[in-house]
Amino acid sequence: MKNWVLKGIVTVIVVILMYSVANNWYHLQDLIREKNDTPTPYIKLTIYGLFIGILVEWYSLKSIFQGHIKVNWLLAPALVFLVLAFIPDDNWFKWFGVGRDGFEAVIAPFRFRESQMAFDIVTGILLIRSFTTKE
Repeated sequence: MKNWVLKGIVTVIVVILMYSVANNWYHLQDLIREKNDTPTPYIKLTIYGLFIGILVEWYSLKSIFQGHIKVNWLLAPALVFLVLAFIPDDNWFKWFGVGRDGFEAVIAPFRFRESQMAFDIVTGILLIRSFTTKE
């Protein structure tokens, strides 16, 4: 398949994922107003962010599908980040409160959905890079 076709397909998928993120975020805001703490919207947003991160590395993904897989040291931090990514942001508030002193300053990025989305995307990128090598 030609590279420009693959790039086009990946671009369309990323746009669809971004639309899904926005749509799910509005749904999440409604649930917050209703004080409904179901984790499903958080999980969906995390999965969308991971997919966006994976598709950012489309060339590495193509290499994996062609059978060029080589696990490297990035797998360990990617798995740790993957576990952290699936923890809903309201849990961080429950566990650590709203303070910003000491250790809480390290936890602060996990408390907000926007920064957690960036974390999800970076986790997706690390996950793909942990199975490939740059050629």
